[in-house]
Amino acid sequence: MWACFSLALVARAHEPGLSRLEVSGDELVWAVSNADAADAGLLAQTKVTRAGSPCSLGPVSTRTSGTDGVEHFATVSCAGEGALTVEAGFLTAMPPGHRTLVTAQDDQLGWLDARHPTLEITATAPRTTSQVVIEYLGLGVEHILTGWDHLLFLTGLLLGVRTLKEAGLVVTGFTLAHSITLALAALQLVVLPASIVEPAIALTVVWVGIENLITEKLLTKTPWRRVALTMGLGLVHGLGFAGLLTELGLPQGQLVPALLSFNGGVELGQFAVVLLVLPLLRRLRDASFGASALRYGSIGVSLVGLGWFVERIL
Repeated sequence: MWACFSLALVARAHEPGLSRLEVSGDELVWAVSNADAADAGLLAQTKVTRAGSPCSLGPVSTRTSGTDGVEHFATVSCAGEGALTVEAGFLTAMPPGHRTLVTAQDDQLGWLDARHPTLEITATAPRTTSQVVIEYLGLGVEHILTGWDHLLFLTGLLLGVRTLKEAGLVVTGFTLAHSITLALAALQLVVLPASIVEPAIALTVVWVGIENLITEKLLTKTPWRRVALTMGLGLVHGLGFAGLLTELGLPQGQLVPALLSFNGGVELGQFAVVLLVLPLLRRLRDASFGASALRYGSIGVSLVGLGWFVERIL
């Protein structure tokens, strides 16, 4: 078990890196979070062609983007007419798993990664509501399943429950809480920088492990205590979920479907984790060494969260 926690500590505490490449008129803009620390010169590695003829890319400049990111931008000059093709050469220099969302005129056109660095941009009709729902549903599932801090927090919660009913109450409380702050933050009604939110999420992981230890007997009698705690901590995680949507942008004309489907995707991902983890934990609890294993597991959860907190503060 300790080996698993050691591996988790080495792994990045959040989803693989994300950035956005905006084709805006005669300008190419690459928006990257400060956490990815991308070199401005990497944008110069991007190749743009129109109908097979190369376009010229001007000098790269940098400006701040919000409170937790930067934008590298350059002018693009293309002759003739026809579809644009973008080849993002900078992706080979980014951390493994990094993906880039390509947008044009607030319309999301597709994703790029190191294995698929090229995308052809043609004039397309605006996305339908069903397309937005499918895209953001998948994005929500992916975010919860690749977010190590959210996964470990959820696992820590499940370490402290004993029945499916308790698990349902706890996960529902988490859902209600993070749905509130996700909506408020995505609508720009509550705005906090990632430099505050990310360390705070790490502290929620620390606390849920500690809570398992100090209230082990109490939880069997008053599960609502854990529900209330989960809702409080879940408010912080909702701000983390919203951080992704803020970085990638939301379709302004279809804001509500995008928010609802993203949140639904998060819930589907959580549901899958509960179905996978809870039966394993129940078997472990029934074993002769189960109590000790779950106790040490909670200690491990807190230690990993503490490591993430120090990493994010530094």
